[in-house]
Amino acid sequence: MVRSLGDTLARLLFAIFCCELGIFLIVFPWMDGWTTNRFATFSGGESLTAATFAGYWRAAWVSPYFRGAVSGLGVVNIYISLLEVFNMRRRPPTEQPATDDPLE
Repeated sequence: MVRSLGDTLARLLFAIFCCELGIFLIVFPWMDGWTTNRFATFSGGESLTAATFAGYWRAAWVSPYFRGAVSGLGVVNIYISLLEVFNMRRRPPTEQPATDDPLE
């Protein structure tokens, strides 16, 4: 079975998407925009509980540990994209011999 052009294109686009997402997740948490976006300025409402949660949320959001975890997800995305590209470069699957067994 030879891979079709559509299958190859889909795998290539997936690899490009994973690579771009990985680069974004590695770089963006360490930029100034990370602390001024909508998620970082979450207020949660007017109640005391929401205000307390918003304080904890803000502290966790700007924490270097959380930023490092997000960057780690970026590394995982780049790893996935490289795996996909290397798997595409392998030789295409060969024809499987037809068998009479209906369960295979």
